[in-house]
Amino acid sequence: MINPNELKIGNIVDIFEPMKYGGKALVRRGYALTSGHDIDLYSKLADPIPLTEDILLKCGAKLEGSEWQIEYDDTAFVFEGSLENGFYYTGGEGCKLSVLFYNLHELQNIFKALTGQELNIEL
Repeated sequence: MINPNELKIGNIVDIFEPMKYGGKALVRRGYALTSGHDIDLYSKLADPIPLTEDILLKCGAKLEGSEWQIEYDDTAFVFEGSLENGFYYTGGEGCKLSVLFYNLHELQNIFKALTGQELNIEL
């Protein structure tokens, strides 16, 4: 489950459905939320998609030394960290945004907030 205030239209999540005898079953892998109604409805059924190397590559990220970079326009969105401990935005200038992110929807939201652009994802 994801807190609804973390979700924005366009976020990509996994949608699950409770099973009759406990547990949950994956219904939609990589579902992109398309409306506020989706957010309200699916926030209780959605699970975040954890960042993996494969997911980062599908977001256009490239590993340069210890930094990941996503190029856009004539610049790059630069972040550091690890899959286990989370990532943080650095801007490539030694500054560090103190908010860690671990999941795809969080990366999407931070990217949009800091660049004003949607993150292109090829799932």
